Amino acid sequence: MKRYAKFTIILICFILMIALLISCEGGGTVNPTQKPESTYAPINREDNPDLYETKGIFLNIDINSVTFPFLNKVQEDGSVTEEDLYPFVDQYVGTQITDIAFNVNTQISVTRSEVLTDVVERYNTKEVNGKTVNFTEALKSMYGIYEIYNIDPYDVWISRTREKGINAWLSIRMNDCHEYDVETSWLHGSIYYEALKNGWTVNGSGTFKNNLDYAVSEVRQTMLDYIREQILRYDVDGLELDFSREMWCFKTNDGKDHLSIMNDFMRQVNSIVEAAETKWGHDIKINLRLMRDIEQTKAFGFDVDTMVSENLLDAITVCPRWASNDSDMPIDEWKARYPSVEIYGGFTDLTYNLGNHLQIATAYAAQFIQQGADKVYLYNTFNNPYAPNPNYTQMYNICGDLDTIVQQGQWYVVTYQDIAPEGYTAWDPLPALAANFKIGITTGPIASSDEVLIFVSFDKEITKEDMKLLVNGKEATFVDGEIANRYYDKNANETHLYCYSISAEYCNNGGEQLIELVPASHKYRVHYLELTVTPKAQ
Repeated sequence: MKRYAKFTIILICFILMIALLISCEGGGTVNPTQKPESTYAPINREDNPDLYETKGIFLNIDINSVTFPFLNKVQEDGSVTEEDLYPFVDQYVGTQITDIAFNVNTQISVTRSEVLTDVVERYNTKEVNGKTVNFTEALKSMYGIYEIYNIDPYDVWISRTREKGINAWLSIRMNDCHEYDVETSWLHGSIYYEALKNGWTVNGSGTFKNNLDYAVSEVRQTMLDYIREQILRYDVDGLELDFSREMWCFKTNDGKDHLSIMNDFMRQVNSIVEAAETKWGHDIKINLRLMRDIEQTKAFGFDVDTMVSENLLDAITVCPRWASNDSDMPIDEWKARYPSVEIYGGFTDLTYNLGNHLQIATAYAAQFIQQGADKVYLYNTFNNPYAPNPNYTQMYNICGDLDTIVQQGQWYVVTYQDIAPEGYTAWDPLPALAANFKIGITTGPIASSDEVLIFVSFDKEITKEDMKLLVNGKEATFVDGEIANRYYDKNANETHLYCYSISAEYCNNGGEQLIELVPASHKYRVHYLELTVTPKAQ
């Protein structure tokens, strides 16, 4: 970890900020609705070198979606060598991927473990809680590679990743909740059933009701022991604690100081990592994957202010949970508040529960980089080299560099915040009354030659006289007639979709684009909004 010299860096940044404030004359906020046409200018690369640096991509690979099919394939002919496992990593070599995190657990471990139930033990399990079970078909790939061929695939993959110049990470899911409503599952290890028996769960309702309660010392110790076991077994560049699986780590209103408990937990994690650094002879970064909102993250029990001030973190991944990507994650707020750590902006495989097209992936990546993200983080977008998803392959070669991103065009779809702690309202701007509707959409650079379109759906049919649409204060041109519904329009069968165009001249060349609706009456509701940027060549 970069535990040293961080205070000096923070102090220097503070002094520079004060100096900048003193040197500035006048000031004030520019109202984007009053932006004069003459102020349009392309972003100067010389003045913004950080924006145009290749940021790179951090890829998280989970335990089974492509891992099990790959291992089944390599074992088909009855003979496996370590070299047969290389394609699992080699497919990412030469792309913009700089970091790969290998997820090694759900409620069981897919690596061999003396702490958590592991895949080999679960393969051999015949009974759980008095119920006869057979998990052999689900786990045959993992059993075979360990027990028949005596190969540790994670050791091979981690070594191969580092050999190829890509940073290798362990990713540990801190509170996985898969199949919470299933009585017996191969995903459930002994800690799951022990927690149910002893009341060590958060005891809520729905998906997260059986999550482990980190206020329980036995739960914390189990996870610390597992982290220690794994980080001292594998020589990696970083350790990711994935709290987005899941953020619900404490009972609500149990009277306990959740912040202090989690801060102390992170101090113990640091001690474990320091021991691993001594063993392996190099720094090991610590990354936390958290939700999008700083204050809501604190309500979940994560005092990031203290963690950063005590140098307990090197990086934070800001990411939606899963059901939908979030079009308004405040990466810039995280960067401003925690300048001493790296901030990664993450998106998953779904937007409005639909798979991501390349142009929506580039839109999220552009948003993150525009706001200062240090890397673009991909979750659930990994490949089996024997059956690769070509859309994902394109993402690996495009989404980590603003130059390649802007060449593809972007679809900026207004979505929503998928999770929030109890007592908080998740950000979800649509549907809404069209009257007085305003929303800012952060985009990457927009060249003067780009085509910019805005797609918007209403609960009633409209004409151009019924609805004006402004972009940064300039009226967009109504494209006559209702058009076919967009792929991501969640109310496609109930609404009417229209298109407006605006000259790129009136768009900010990177940053917030302010969209306003001006209806002729108050009877309209807007259900869907998307801003697309298409390079002229396309």
